[in-house]
Amino acid sequence: MILSNGVDIDAQGGYHGSALQTASLQGHQRIVQLLLDSGADINARTPCGSLGNPLWAASYGGNCKTVRLLVARGANLNAYDDKFGNAVRAALMQEYQDIVHLPLDLGADIDDALYYASTRGQQEMVQLLLDRGADVNARNSIALRANLAKQAALPKFTSLGSITRQLLEKGADVTVKDRMGITPLHIACSSAYIPLQTGKLLVEKGADLTAPNKHGWTPLHCPSQCGHIDVVSYLLDMAKGFESTSEVGNALLRAFPPNDGIDVSLEVNVEDERDTGNELAHHAEINQPIMSYWPSSSFLLDLPDEAGRTPVLYAADRGHSRIVEMVLQYSNALNRKDFYGITPLSAAARKGHKLSLLYC
Repeated sequence: MILSNGVDIDAQGGYHGSALQTASLQGHQRIVQLLLDSGADINARTPCGSLGNPLWAASYGGNCKTVRLLVARGANLNAYDDKFGNAVRAALMQEYQDIVHLPLDLGADIDDALYYASTRGQQEMVQLLLDRGADVNARNSIALRANLAKQAALPKFTSLGSITRQLLEKGADVTVKDRMGITPLHIACSSAYIPLQTGKLLVEKGADLTAPNKHGWTPLHCPSQCGHIDVVSYLLDMAKGFESTSEVGNALLRAFPPNDGIDVSLEVNVEDERDTGNELAHHAEINQPIMSYWPSSSFLLDLPDEAGRTPVLYAADRGHSRIVEMVLQYSNALNRKDFYGITPLSAAARKGHKLSLLYC
């Protein structure tokens, strides 16, 4: 009766969006069939509701038969938006394993689902998706980074740590950087909520201790500023005998303030006659023998960021006296100035950190 009176069959409104979305959510197959036969848009997205599209709604509602019906009638399995994801994500939200399998069997994208399950601590679902062939390195290992970022924000969410191990065992890339140059190890070292064991696992899997982000911060800068002494201690222990795999050699020479007494041998590219004395540093490279000449823990502590600030300076500036005391055995960076002439001693004095002053 209603459909025969010229109504807008795709009209949106309320929490559930269109009539087709509502019927799909509730699993009313006959109504879904009737609406489709009457011309309802099978892939219509809701601008105001919370159910994405009809297929998303059916998956979220756990209605296998309705999912099959919609796919058979041409629903887009991989219809996706930033808010709702795709049909697999909808099933993951409700933890319907049978519904998760169904769209995957029909060809739905699996990689977005892995990212979502990794951030929600759904360990069984993550294993299911990995067993189904999800790519742990899809979209630059976003699942691993998102998982670590969620751990950094949520204390005592133990299943997230277990998922980290699952992803790493499947070959997640531990060296991948986001647009700010942040690696998984940067994230793990910056939060008190992420167990030290997670950072250890990343290092064992090949994480680079010297990798700088866009601001020149290495993973050691993070715990030095935040006061995570156990993380600092572990990184320094692991640094003994390391060989850098990043571009830290060039970054190091560009970042050190001039005339600070670094005694290294350089190979300089002088083929470009336009190079000035200052520009030559941009082509300087540290010889591999130099890498072994420096005590490696000292080398790691002396790596500055884009402002010429070392991890030691940040520890002194924040008053983390135990870290300052601990690193004295490794580094002479207490006399190192940043680009503004600030040393760890002057930073501690400026902030009034008495204990840090004693060690500086």
